[in-house]
Amino acid sequence: MKVTKSKLRNLIREQMNRSQVKLYHTSRTRISHLRSSPLWFATELEHATEGWAVSDRGQESFVYEATFTGVMAHENDPAIESLFEMAGVDPDEYIDELTSNPESDTVMNDPATQILVQNGYDGFQHTDYDPRDWDKNLPSVVVFNPAESISSFTQV
Repeated sequence: MKVTKSKLRNLIREQMNRSQVKLYHTSRTRISHLRSSPLWFATELEHATEGWAVSDRGQESFVYEATFTGVMAHENDPAIESLFEMAGVDPDEYIDELTSNPESDTVMNDPATQILVQNGYDGFQHTDYDPRDWDKNLPSVVVFNPAESISSFTQV
C-alpha cells in the first residue's frame, strides 16, 4: 500500500495529543458563528473580562467561552523550537508579530504559521502582554481555524 504525504500527515496527526481546553475570546462585535480566520483567545476568564473587555476603552465588548478541540503548539516546547529551527523561523520574531495584532492574512501567510499548520497544529500558545498591566505578560492562544478547532462557543 502506497502512503501519500497527505495520508502520512493525517496518520501522524491522529497520534498527536489533541487538547480539550477552555479558552476565552473578547470581541467588540457579537459573533454568531465562527469563521476560518484566526482568532486570539485568553487562557483565563479574568484575562478576557478584566483585561481585554475593559481595555476596549468604554466600547461594548462581548466575551465568549470556547472549547479548543485541536492540537496546540506551545512556544517553549522543544519540539516546536526544533521545528522552527529546521525551517529557519525565528520564534521571537513570530511572537512579536502575533502580539502586534496583525490581520488574518498576515498570520496565515507567516512562514511560522504555515509550518505549524503543515505539521498538524491548530493553534499556538505564546506570551502576550497583559492588558491589565502592560509591564506583565500572560499566555495567549491564536487558533488558526476556529471553525474547525473550536466547539461550544458561547457568550459569557
